[in-house]
Amino acid sequence: MGSTAIDLANVLIAHATAFWNWFSTGSSGFPPL
Repeated sequence: MGSTAIDLANVLIAHATAFWNWFSTGSSGFPPL
C-alpha cells in the first residue's frame, strides 16, 4: 500500500492547521480550503 494513509493524514493535519490559524486570527477574508 505504501504510505497513502500517512500522506492523507498529513494533508488533513495541514488543512486543519491552516483553518485554525485563519479562525484564530479573526476569520478575515476567505477560509483556506
